[in-house]
Amino acid sequence: MLYVRVEGLDEVEEGLGLLQRGLTPAGIRHVMQDFGVVIESSIAMAFRTETAPEIVADVGRATAAAGRAWVPLAEGTLAARRGGGGGARALQDTRRMQQSVTSVVRGLSVEVGAGTEQSPWQHGGTGPHTIRPVNVSLLRFMTAAGVVFAREVHHPGIPARPFVGMNRADIRTMLQMLIRHFEVVMG
Repeated sequence: MLYVRVEGLDEVEEGLGLLQRGLTPAGIRHVMQDFGVVIESSIAMAFRTETAPEIVADVGRATAAAGRAWVPLAEGTLAARRGGGGGARALQDTRRMQQSVTSVVRGLSVEVGAGTEQSPWQHGGTGPHTIRPVNVSLLRFMTAAGVVFAREVHHPGIPARPFVGMNRADIRTMLQMLIRHFEVVMG
């Protein structure tokens, strides 16, 4: 039988013990919270610049639009905005969608997303669809030509304007955070 003697095993065991203490639920929660802040910042940047993050949540056609500028608002959408659309920005009429962005730590992960009903449609886009009135007999909406009434509208679809995601620089930032966390734990 062949035996190998490992020198310094005590230090390795001590290091593994420190690493294990660093991976306590509280330690993991702290790191995941920091990761959530990084991703939330990337989402805020997407709204500011009207540009999709490089890596986005895979919803609808979002991945095809990753890293690209958002499609400008349609004329009809601009006409329906407050003040006739002057200075209007995509996904920012009421700011409800941006304000609904939150992060929640769940076990060994962090979930980051937006809490409005429209978020998935705006993030991933939609295909063409028909809109019909629900509680009234006619739809009423604003276009560039003025107010229009209709029994149904054949909507061309919403272009994907991805906002939930992160950039490659965010991944580097998170790795640096993780290294710093273990440096603190390891002393």
